[in-house]
Amino acid sequence: MQRLQSWLLAILIFVWPSNLFLKFAEPTGYVHGLLVDYLLPKLYLSDLVIFALLVSWGVECLSKRKVKLKAPFYVGVALFLLLGVAQLFTAPRLTTWWFLLKLVELSLLAGWIGTHWRLFRSRIIWMSLLCMLAFQSVVGLTQYVRQSSAFPSYEWLGETRLDKRAGLARGTWNGVTYLLPYGTTSHPNILAGVLAVGLLIVWSSSMKEKKLRWGVVIVSAGALLTLLLTQSWSAMLALGGGCTAIYCLKKLKKCACILSLRTGLWSGAALFFLLAPLFTFALAKNSLDPSFTRRAFLNTAATQMFIDSPVVGKGLNTFTVYLEDVSRDREAVRFVQPAHHVGLLLLAEVGLVGVLGLTLVTATLIWQLTATQKQQLKSVFPYILIIFVPLLSLDHYLFTQQIGQLISVIGGSWLLGNFMDLEKD
Repeated sequence: MQRLQSWLLAILIFVWPSNLFLKFAEPTGYVHGLLVDYLLPKLYLSDLVIFALLVSWGVECLSKRKVKLKAPFYVGVALFLLLGVAQLFTAPRLTTWWFLLKLVELSLLAGWIGTHWRLFRSRIIWMSLLCMLAFQSVVGLTQYVRQSSAFPSYEWLGETRLDKRAGLARGTWNGVTYLLPYGTTSHPNILAGVLAVGLLIVWSSSMKEKKLRWGVVIVSAGALLTLLLTQSWSAMLALGGGCTAIYCLKKLKKCACILSLRTGLWSGAALFFLLAPLFTFALAKNSLDPSFTRRAFLNTAATQMFIDSPVVGKGLNTFTVYLEDVSRDREAVRFVQPAHHVGLLLLAEVGLVGVLGLTLVTATLIWQLTATQKQQLKSVFPYILIIFVPLLSLDHYLFTQQIGQLISVIGGSWLLGNFMDLEKD
């Protein structure tokens, strides 16, 4: 069973950035005649691997005559019952219940990781991560050089059709506009998030494979170049924060100033998260870049939705349904996306009740993941925050997209374990 789970985990890590999915119930994805991708129920390739992992876990538990259900199980059940009841007071939509099911799946995956952490130290998992980063870098660089899809068949692991020019992300270098690399994700920012977190896992890993040193250098160089080409500021900030965390854990953990440093990290991360919407508004007024304007109106719409329904929100994954109802901006018709700030997005969709519940279950799962290392958790958690806060403050995919959700669960758990190892050494 352990060997089977190792192989399944290795496959999951490789297909982690895959945007290959099967969509169904397409009529439920329309709002005012416009098909909104975020509302479509989707079964991803990675879902099949996760399901296989969870089934193997169930078999493993049943093979042990006495199964102990720990605190996270009960907290998780209570949370999802609470969220489920809350949805009865919102507009019932298939997308809401499907998204709730996704959260259950992710919580179970986090629980499995917490009880099988040792597998992340095996060589096959390490190799799978390197292969994933190398593959995404090759695909992304090929897309950027060719300015088209890397493969003739765009369905390969969900690669975006870059021959369709409308709506694609572009960047400017020396006055020339280029299509940005997508890898096999749905957006360059998501690719950048995968690469940033993947690189930090590699650089913070305690895995000591001398034969792979040059391989690590080559893979890191390719992934870093691809990340820079995506022009994702949130991912670059996350990578910078992670490098700072690794340096502090390796060089400064025994310094007298370490407590002040951790306090500063906590405070800085909290201020960045709270003030990010204000920075966005300021940039929207003083910049010609339309992306800041769009983010500003989405944040305004999220604030209005929260004011309209502060207790239970508008419903999970329904932000795009109500966007036009609360915003008269013409961009709301052309740019139907969730708010690019996970805090505001959660307040709009699940209200104070949902935010409290999600916070409690996340904290409980993290606590369980480090059941015997509580003091180390307190020491390294500020470093985890400075990695994920830029991604949570400037985008939404860590919560709304399958790949982003796996960044949160797999990447966050892996980094947490690596940082605890660094703090202990």
